[in-house]
Amino acid sequence: MQTNRIILRERTVALLQKIAKSPLREQAVFFGTSNQHHLDKEIERIKNGQYQNFYTGVYYDLLIKKTKEVIGSGGFHTWWRDHDRAELGLWLNQEKNRRQGYMNEVLPLLLDYGFTKMKLHRIEAHTAKDNTASISLLEKYGFKKEATIHGRYKMQDGTYEDDYLFYLLEG
Repeated sequence: MQTNRIILRERTVALLQKIAKSPLREQAVFFGTSNQHHLDKEIERIKNGQYQNFYTGVYYDLLIKKTKEVIGSGGFHTWWRDHDRAELGLWLNQEKNRRQGYMNEVLPLLLDYGFTKMKLHRIEAHTAKDNTASISLLEKYGFKKEATIHGRYKMQDGTYEDDYLFYLLEG
């Protein structure tokens, strides 16, 4: 899939297994980061099979068409097939790529894929309470705030943060 500026490269099991065995530099390029913590986290997810379990949906790396630079990722995880529900995830790796309209290009493709190909009835999205850009994006595409989830994310300093749960129903 692609937009005018973005290529969505699917994270297949075979591709991820290959990357897990690649040199550190190739891993950094693949994930679009030189942050060792981020790289370690992604490689650990691959080794633990997180991207191939029953609840995994479809996930993409977001690449700039012109440069093939990875700027983030997006797709569906925690796919409850028996309930026609999945969680949407979107991520931009660097501050310089934020507020450039990339997610406005990508999100309609993902929503269409979720509702038409995955046959989802409900798409959920979690976002930090202070992430006004994500909240605005979700609301622009019809998501409704459903709840505040208290203590959902453990931060690097050991504290816990709340987030908001948004949902969008098919139709």
